[in-house]
Parts: sequence; C-alpha cells; structure tokens
Amino acid sequence: MSKIKYFKLISLITSSAAVFTASISCVAENKNDNKNDKELDTFEGISKIILVPTATPKTPAKENNNKQPVDNKEGSKVQNPPIPKDSIESQPKPAPTPEPKPQPRPNPQPKPEPQPSPNPQPKPEPQPRPNPEPHPKPQPDPQPDKPIVVQDADNLKIGHWNILNYPAATYKNEFKVNIISYILNEVNLDVVGLTEINNGKWADVQLIVDKLNSMSKRNYKMIYQDSSHYNKESNSDTQESVVILYDSLKVSPLHFNDGSIEKSFNEPISYPYGPKKTTTTYVRPPFGVMFKVTGTENVFTTIFDHLDSPGARVSKKEKKFFDLDYKYPRELYYANTIGSQEGAEAYNLDKVVEYFKNKGAQNVIFGGDTNIPAESSDIFVNLAIKGYLQGWGDAPINSTSLRTASKIRDAVKNQNLNDSYANPYDRMFYDSNAFTQNPENQDTFKYDIVRKFFEDKNFKKFFQNEYLRIFNTRLNEGQNTSADSNSFWYAVRSLVSDHLLVWLDLKFK
Repeated sequence: MSKIKYFKLISLITSSAAVFTASISCVAENKNDNKNDKELDTFEGISKIILVPTATPKTPAKENNNKQPVDNKEGSKVQNPPIPKDSIESQPKPAPTPEPKPQPRPNPQPKPEPQPSPNPQPKPEPQPRPNPEPHPKPQPDPQPDKPIVVQDADNLKIGHWNILNYPAATYKNEFKVNIISYILNEVNLDVVGLTEINNGKWADVQLIVDKLNSMSKRNYKMIYQDSSHYNKESNSDTQESVVILYDSLKVSPLHFNDGSIEKSFNEPISYPYGPKKTTTTYVRPPFGVMFKVTGTENVFTTIFDHLDSPGARVSKKEKKFFDLDYKYPRELYYANTIGSQEGAEAYNLDKVVEYFKNKGAQNVIFGGDTNIPAESSDIFVNLAIKGYLQGWGDAPINSTSLRTASKIRDAVKNQNLNDSYANPYDRMFYDSNAFTQNPENQDTFKYDIVRKFFEDKNFKKFFQNEYLRIFNTRLNEGQNTSADSNSFWYAVRSLVSDHLLVWLDLKFK
C-alpha cells in the first residue's frame, strides 16, 4: 500500500471517530438539558406551592379555589421576583437555551389567543347584566342618611320662610332659586314651610326641590296648598299658597282621620266689633300636614301661614286690633299699630290648632309670617294658655324682616348689622307637652343673610358667582340701591326675600 493511501485511510478513521464522539456528547447534553428542564419544572412547581399561599393569605381558602385565575395572576407576579433564585445560578446554562428560543415557535400558542376570537367569551359579557347591581347603587345614596334618621329620630328641625312673591319673573328666578336652595341646604331642615307662593304658582317650587336635592344628601319632596283651599272672598292678589318641603328619608306624611293628607283651616273666627260684625276668616287659610318619623312611633303636625298684611288700612277703613271687643283672659300688652284683621288671626290661632287636633293631628308646631311687630307676644295669649311656647323672644334684636335696600346699606356702613332688620314678624310655636327646645336655638334661630354675606366667605363667593353667571355683571357694594344698580343691597332684599329663614330645634319628650 502506498503511503498516500495509508494517510487518507487514517484521516478518514479519525474524522469518523470525531463525529461519533460529538454525536455522543450531544446526546449526553440533551439528556442533561432534559434533566435540568425537569429540575427547573420541579423547582417552579415547588415555588408555586410555597409562594402562592403566602401571596394570598388575606383571602379565604374558598375564594382562592374559586378564583384560580386570580391565583395564577398573583402567582405570576410572585414568580418574577423569585428570579433572584441564587440557587438557579446553574441556570445560566439555560442561557444557552437561546437554542430553545426556537421554542418561542410555540408562540404560535398565542395563535390560540385568536381562538378566544370565537367571541363565545364576549357572551359572558351579557353576564354583566348582573349589573342590575348598579341599580342598587343609587340605594346606597340614601343609606348614609339612614343612620342620621336613626340618630335624630327624637330630634326635629322645622323651619319657615316667606320667600317673597315666588316665583320671580323669568331669568331672575334662577338666582332666587339657587340662593334659597343654598341656604336651605346649609341649615339642613327636616321640614320647612314656604309662604308667599303666588296665586296658583305652587308647581314652580319644584325648581327649589330639585336644586336643593342636587346639593343635599337628603331627599326632599313637597306638598302644596292648591287653589281649592283659598279663601274665595280674598282678592286674587292676596291669594297665595303654602308649600311644605319634607325630607322623605326621615319623615313621611300621615292621613288625618278624614283620609286627607293635607288640610286648610277655612272656618270663621271671632271678630267682636259692634252688633253686626262678629266673625271673620283668615285671608290666607293656615295649611297643615301630619308626619311620622321613619322607624319610630313619633308623630307631629306642622301648620304654616302668612297672616294678613300689617297695620290698619285706612283705605278700607280697617279698625285697629285694640278697637275689637275681645274679653282678654288677662291684661295684654301689644303695639297699637296692629290692624284688626292680622290681630284677630293671631289671637285665634288656638282655634286653628284645635281644628287640626279634631282631625287627628298630634304634637302641633306652628310657623308663619305673622306680621305682628316687636314686643307684642301677648296677642298669642290663647296659644300660651294651652301650652304652646314661642321659640324666641320678640325684642327688636330678634327681627326677621329686612328693611329697605338703602337702610341695609347704611346699617352695614355704620357697622350695625342688626339694624338691617325691621320687625320679628316670623314666629314659631310648639306644644311644650310634646317637645323640649334646644336652649341654643332661642338665640340661633334665623339665617342672618346680611351678616352671612359679610362674615361667611363661602356664602359670599356663591352669592357673587351666581349673580355674575346669571346676570353677566358683577355685584357691587356701592351707594346706589336702585333696581338696576347691581348692588348687594337691592339683590338681597328684592331678588331673594324680604324675610329670613327661621327654625325650631326640638326634641320629642
């Protein structure tokens, strides 16, 4: 054999052996890799067993079983951090698993993700139809108030407000509604009687109800005195309605014993003047509703009215109250300016209370614009004899009717805010056999709107911003007080009301 042929044979044998050796090592490596993969799978399985429970100890075991997908997600979040598995340092070998990167070819497994595209899964989306659960969500809104109802079941906050020729004309009424609603929301009453609602205009009070409910956690509703209750002998300019707002989360109306929910007093009252004139009637009949406090047996009745205009009208040859021949139960002191009509209405309020009690009313509270001036409480003697107490005194400092715009301006400039008010016309009475009054309420019974404007920055800001938004001009505090002055003095007296909101803070005995 030649040397050349010998060397070729040797090289052929050597290369074949190398190939055989390499193939054997590849097989060994594959076995090792498979072994490592199994070890990794085993480690990851153990890590899941150890880590998942510690990731969800706060939830009950049943919830973990039912929410396996949630466990898997949490597991994945927990598995990523364990990569600081120092014990897996041997895993750098899997780093050569860039070769298994061809295994991302199982990324066609995301192709099964289009398999959800068979949108059978959106069909469970109709399961959000259990979103009738959002319907109960409005129910929770009243719930925050329910504890208030329970906590305040023995307490009542009852108010009255003469809101001056409501509704105002056109665009001016929006300002009026918003300021009234802001104040009512701040005082946070259970029941309030609104008077001086113009003839047949009670439906417009719904604007106040809606605005108030948008501000308040309460849920106010209204009961109104319709035109069938009016005194038919009163002229149309005198005829007005009373509208009662009540928080339906705390109280609900009750029927009187004749089945009605609301009643007006249209009976004759004594008016002793000479042989011919012996009776009269209320020019605007008192209006009442009986309520029950939710979740209790507590019942009460509110009666509201706007008594006849103040003073003896010379044009009608009206007499003064002291000209009437009443037989007083005791000596009385009152202003000699009181006219006979409003005087008779105030003097006979006990007859109104008795009328409602005969219809089933219990625990009566009266509130109204009485038009009885300062230091004349004696005229309510008949109520006092029957156990009804006035909520506050009637000294001039307790006045609730606003003076003219120019006098309000002068009172503020002279730093004598109390002089912004003229008379304590707005009064409230309660049955002392049924209630006790919060002692502080005898001093804090009115929303002093002038003082509030200058001392409460939030109210002042709201008042100014609403005026600017609605009238497109800034409110001023200058000297001019005319209707076109854009002054606070005119706005507060003529665009809101010439009376203050007043209230009683009572507790059932």
